[in-house]
Amino acid sequence: MTKSIDVVPTWYWPDGVPRYVSPPRSTIYKAALERWARRTPDSLALRGSGIEIDYRSLDERVRLASARIGRALDGQDGHSDERRRLAVAADGVEGVVALFGALHAGTDALLIDPATPPDELATVLEGFGCEVLVATGEHSLPGSWETVSSYGIAHPTATEDDHPDSGPADRSGVGRLGFRWGDAVVLQPNGPLLGWALAFRAFAELDKGDRFTVVRPLASWESLIGLLAPLLVGATSLLPVASFEEILGAANGGPAGGIWLDWEQADVLIERTGWSGKAAWQWVYVSVHSPVPVRKRRRLGRLLGTPVLTAFGTPATGPVAASPRSWFIEEAVGTPMTGVDLVPVDHPTGHVAEPPWPLLAYASVGVKSTFLAPDMAFQGTPPGELVEPDVLDTGVAGRIDANGFLYLV
Repeated sequence: MTKSIDVVPTWYWPDGVPRYVSPPRSTIYKAALERWARRTPDSLALRGSGIEIDYRSLDERVRLASARIGRALDGQDGHSDERRRLAVAADGVEGVVALFGALHAGTDALLIDPATPPDELATVLEGFGCEVLVATGEHSLPGSWETVSSYGIAHPTATEDDHPDSGPADRSGVGRLGFRWGDAVVLQPNGPLLGWALAFRAFAELDKGDRFTVVRPLASWESLIGLLAPLLVGATSLLPVASFEEILGAANGGPAGGIWLDWEQADVLIERTGWSGKAAWQWVYVSVHSPVPVRKRRRLGRLLGTPVLTAFGTPATGPVAASPRSWFIEEAVGTPMTGVDLVPVDHPTGHVAEPPWPLLAYASVGVKSTFLAPDMAFQGTPPGELVEPDVLDTGVAGRIDANGFLYLV
């Protein structure tokens, strides 16, 4: 649908924030872990849930995990050239080590929320073609999968068989991570994932010492950004958490940098009458997938004593748009993310719309970004699709105003 407009758009962009960034030509393992294990091995890499791990120790655990994952997938010799698939259903340090170990081993690793019901988990594993499940505790699943303890992966006791060189051949450049997107799975290579983290660092104007916690399962694109963004600059990453008791405990300890929630979790905070989170966090992001609830946004801001920023994205695109920390509009999600251009798509036809955004009442939000990998793969029917080699239709309707701010409709 088109509309009339009498003003020339003057799109806002925050001063000092780069409009585009280029991800390093490297793998996640090398860019976020290996180089810092060499340069600053004693610096703290991970913190959370009473655990602190430096870069040297994390690198050692990841290489041992890679060897164990390789043997579990490829047999005792560990040198098959065929790409194999596993699933990681673990959070905390166990999930992080398994994630890095899978990438180092060059496998396709599907990240799954550990709280997924068993029947649903079995269906997802079968559809993805998983052969090994790295999980916390025991899972009684219909079907047959080899289950590897995530505790054993993350807390190894090295033996001769577990020597890092006894794992699979070096395939660390081809490991991919899988995310659930609706009823489908999207497989992402290393480059886009690095790009997401660098883009968010730039857009949110994060300094090396800035800390933030993502209250999401590790199996979310938001948590991956929260994990990688500090590690790419050799800083300390706070483990993603799903427990509000941990979050509230951190808040009671004083300023804790930033926090990233979704609206369901924000509701829990709002409903905790008598608790004040003022001065607990310096900034707050909330993930949105539908029109921004303005009244709820205001209530949460009053409770926390800080502006509530919003972010929209998908597992296929990473962050798409977000509120700049310098200025935002309450009803809007925000401006396009660093590295992202938004184009209108006619969803029924799957074609990029010819009229520009200011002449449209709404359209499906299309994402044009250098972070869209040509070798990104889908399994199942996702909510969105590639309509051009460098444009993905998210399937979510929106509009952009004369300031360049995105509104979901």
